[in-house]
Amino acid sequence: MNKTLRILLIAAVAVLFMSVNSCSLINYFSGYVKSWESKAPGRDTLANNLNRFVGSVRSARGNPDAHYLLGDYHQGRGRHRDAIEEFNKAIRIDPQFVKAYNGIAVSLDQMGEHERAQEYYLAALEIKPDLDYLYNNLGYSYLLQERYEEAADAFEKANTLAGGQVSRIRNNLALANSALGKADPASVTAAPKHQAFVEYEAANHLLKNGGFEEARDHYSKALSLDPDLQAARKGAEVAALLADVKRYVAAHEGFASDAGQDRPVALDRDGIEVSNGNGVSGMAKEVGSFLKKQGFNVVRLTNADHYQYAKASVYYRGDAEFTALRVKGAIPGITQMKKVGGFDRDSVRVRVLVGRDLAGERNAFKEGEN
Repeated sequence: MNKTLRILLIAAVAVLFMSVNSCSLINYFSGYVKSWESKAPGRDTLANNLNRFVGSVRSARGNPDAHYLLGDYHQGRGRHRDAIEEFNKAIRIDPQFVKAYNGIAVSLDQMGEHERAQEYYLAALEIKPDLDYLYNNLGYSYLLQERYEEAADAFEKANTLAGGQVSRIRNNLALANSALGKADPASVTAAPKHQAFVEYEAANHLLKNGGFEEARDHYSKALSLDPDLQAARKGAEVAALLADVKRYVAAHEGFASDAGQDRPVALDRDGIEVSNGNGVSGMAKEVGSFLKKQGFNVVRLTNADHYQYAKASVYYRGDAEFTALRVKGAIPGITQMKKVGGFDRDSVRVRVLVGRDLAGERNAFKEGEN
């Protein structure tokens, strides 16, 4: 397998990684809306809900509310088949019982049966077309399937019916729009974690559509808003890798016709500092030139705080791990890597500390310069 194919294979694995992680985070702050959260004009009033609750205390037989409450109880504990059975009992007693149709649809969604779920959402909307939570939950069903256009349309209708008063609906709409590349964190509840996830979804959209550099910027914004959002940290690393792949392939194709010419390919924008820690004159310059020849972005040559370092090491910021790994692989003899909080120059993301163990590899660095 040649180098290009290996890199493309890594890229494919990276995209798969992001797909899996995106699904696992989709309910970070969005989700279904309960009927009692509705703000639509056609919603049940608090008094109606209380009257139904009191009435449900009677025997379940012939009482749709009692079956609905029991179904809701099962659903809340993940017993979706039991929940559906109770919701169906409610519908058999009252074929117009909208909340039971919604309950069945939510459980079907949770079981992965999205097409059947949508049939029940639409059936409920036929009965009661002015309920915000029905449109929201239909939209969330689309969102789970990554059908973002349809999700955004449904959330828009839900938000209009709710008069913009239900934060979860607004969050869902922002999430769908961010997945379509229309991110607007300002439209989301002010909590930084919520805004972080909108940035995260915007980054996922850019990543899937080839905007790797922009995706990395959005992942970084998400991390600044929520440092605990580990998927954004991984996303930034994946975006950096894919940006490298894109540049490598473009450069490789551009130079393919230049037979016999060995030009460097710009692999990464991450700035690299090479620091002389062994005292051998010119060593940092030689290693820096060696890396530049291989397409790395060497931005600084320095002397370490002393020259007694026995082992060479690669230090890197958290968002530059892939670059650090490539640097480590490119320099013969380096075995140590360490993640750090940052460097004294913003332009530096990776630092190579040249130790005494690299002195024996000096000929390799000189050959690499030629």
